[in-house]
Amino acid sequence: MCGGRDKATKAAQKAEEARQRQVREATFAIDRAFAGPQRRGQLDDFIKALRGEFTTEAGRQKKVIDRRAKFGLARGGLTGGSAAADVKTDIGRQFQTGLLESERLSQASLSDLVAADQASKQQLTALAQGGASVSTAAAQSASALQSNIAGARSKTSVASLGDIFAQQASVSQAAEEAAGRRKGLRESQVFAEPFSRGT
Repeated sequence: MCGGRDKATKAAQKAEEARQRQVREATFAIDRAFAGPQRRGQLDDFIKALRGEFTTEAGRQKKVIDRRAKFGLARGGLTGGSAAADVKTDIGRQFQTGLLESERLSQASLSDLVAADQASKQQLTALAQGGASVSTAAAQSASALQSNIAGARSKTSVASLGDIFAQQASVSQAAEEAAGRRKGLRESQVFAEPFSRGT
């Protein structure tokens, strides 16, 4: 009777060792997927792409505001003077602020992606400890990694940068409106002048 109990104990021990080995291998596969060089490369590519998109958008906005300012200053007869230099300095300052904001948004998106990876890794590790096979752990890790990147990309767009020159645009618009009023006043004076001579 003792021999039967020893066999059952040994069989249970072997089964437990096999289960623990499977848990270690599955956990190793998950760790490798989330912390390996391939994932680091994907994270680097992710933030480089975001920086590129935000920088391109900031540059596009700067071209538009530069053009508006140039024509607004010309309409007001302010080209080449201190007012033009002040406007150019202000635009440059706002552009640098926009670039800093784009970097902040890029870093925040990367941070969110890393947090999503950590949450997925914890869930998959719990699954592995519950007995998931190595192939299941590897497949679900790959799926989670792709899903996390897609989710992070969908949350971040160049629209989140906003109009970095909103303040300057309102100044340019006010200058354009003032130029329009001056033109209207000149035209009204020209129109009214023949009628005022006879009084």
